[in-house]
Amino acid sequence: MYTPIHLLLQFHRKDYSKYRSRWMDSKGECIENEILQMIRDGTIQIWKHECFVESGFLENLYDLKGIHVKRQEINISSMENFEAVDFTYATFSGSTFTNAVFLSTVFNFAHLYDCQFINCVFYFLRFYACELVNVKFINCDFIERSSFQNCTFQAVTYKNWFI
Repeated sequence: MYTPIHLLLQFHRKDYSKYRSRWMDSKGECIENEILQMIRDGTIQIWKHECFVESGFLENLYDLKGIHVKRQEINISSMENFEAVDFTYATFSGSTFTNAVFLSTVFNFAHLYDCQFINCVFYFLRFYACELVNVKFINCDFIERSSFQNCTFQAVTYKNWFI
């Protein structure tokens, strides 16, 4: 489908800096570590607790803009998922996601390096203007309007995938 260039989402350096830098001070690193620990423990939905929003750190219950997920082994063994999470301007590096469900998840202007997604389900998912380098999707299902738009791919592998 053709979309005129002036109607496409635009990268905003000011927003990028704002969302990336909030995770870089001591408070942001502490919150990032707490959120990542909850995700590893399979209590993903708990991070949506209002305390992070009430403190003003997160804009809303789905905001993980600019987070850096590095060297994480995330194995989701429960029905928890990444429902409606906004990973705009996020970076994922050296991480593996196993059995994760990404429902209406947004990856706008995100960077994924050396990551693996194993037995994951993606639906109503949007990768927009993302950079994917050495990313592997193994036994993953992309269903119900999942899309990759204006993305850059280098050494991306799809093995036993369904679309």
